[in-house]
Amino acid sequence: MSKRVRCAVAVHGNRTIDGSGGYDEPRAGQTLPGHAKPDRAASSDPTVTTDFDTAFSRRDTDSVKWRKYPEEVLPVWVADMDFQSPLPVRRALAARVEHGVYGYGEVTDELRHIVTQRLLNRYGWQVDAGDLVFFPGVVPALNVICRGFTAADGRILTAVPIYHPFLDMGANAGREMIHLQAVVSDGRWEFPVDALARAGRAGDLLLLCNPYNPVGRHLTGPELAAIVQVCDERGIQIASDEIHCDLPLDGQQHQPLATVAGVSSRQSITLMAASKTFNLAGIGGGFAVVPDAGTRRHLDAVTAGVLGNINIMAALAMQVAFESCNEWHRDLLTYLAGNRDYLVDRMQDLPITMSRVEATYLAWLDVRALELADPATYFEEAGVGMSDGAQFGGGGYMRLNFGCPRSRLGEVVDRLQAAVEKR
Repeated sequence: MSKRVRCAVAVHGNRTIDGSGGYDEPRAGQTLPGHAKPDRAASSDPTVTTDFDTAFSRRDTDSVKWRKYPEEVLPVWVADMDFQSPLPVRRALAARVEHGVYGYGEVTDELRHIVTQRLLNRYGWQVDAGDLVFFPGVVPALNVICRGFTAADGRILTAVPIYHPFLDMGANAGREMIHLQAVVSDGRWEFPVDALARAGRAGDLLLLCNPYNPVGRHLTGPELAAIVQVCDERGIQIASDEIHCDLPLDGQQHQPLATVAGVSSRQSITLMAASKTFNLAGIGGGFAVVPDAGTRRHLDAVTAGVLGNINIMAALAMQVAFESCNEWHRDLLTYLAGNRDYLVDRMQDLPITMSRVEATYLAWLDVRALELADPATYFEEAGVGMSDGAQFGGGGYMRLNFGCPRSRLGEVVDRLQAAVEKR
């Protein structure tokens, strides 16, 4: 059966339904959505706009982000953006929904090819299609890896501050959790390589987050090489969460840990997804790159009956996002850098220190100078809902999500300024 179809078209009886709801006669040889390659021309479609300035309302949806606080609080906490996902993705999903049959799906050869080509084109990383293992999401996969790649008396290591689900993974797996305190040098957070060298031992599992959430760092090649060297010398396995890999700012290029010179194919498991870059977190889906066959067989064994496959909507969204949304992605990075620079400029007059954001849309704010007993509650009462740094292992800090229209970001900073002036 042919595997080619425009991503914005579905088959319905003897008619086709385009993403706008209109009807046309089917083209000869047309196939069902979800079994086809997205339209390569979609990214140059003149109707595909990159509108990041419109403030879309999410109050009346099931948004976790917008339902957490009362209406007078602007939420800038959890890491999803307030932008619409790219139009080609929305069209493809609408067409798939209109088809109306949502039976079991499988990961297609087409999706595997698109992912491997993306890894090659963006990072120069040659990956075989069979090296990919797809999951419902990165966090569930990491939790299973913690269980399956450590002994019952094993240990899990992570830098802190860190993406807060990492801090729960030791307890979830019944393993000892070792925190490695990251260091700040000239206002820049650095991975604690020396602490890793002192604490690490054979059989440990290191959970790495690169780009580094919540501090906004983009780890460099030499930093990654130092981590790899220590782990290789001590027999430490690495699970590298690279879900923000497509969000380095200022033209920086992400380097996957697995491409660092000297890293063994048995040493690392790399996890990625389209969800953060293309604002698809509610749809989910992710994948691991596991070049070593033995490691891949073990991963398959420990996930069997625990993690299902990626769902049909997530697979389609990932496929279209990776294939047809490069221009949207480029414009997003430009807009996010502009938002970051706006924040930097506005923060200069406040007693709040903002770490330089090299990647992601997450700002790490040092509010210790304000001497607040409960920073999160204080700012919520001022109308700004941020993530409390304490949940990341960074008390006295707050994490602010600037993935929103600049007008909304301006209102957030106005409220922060008013809160500071009340002190």
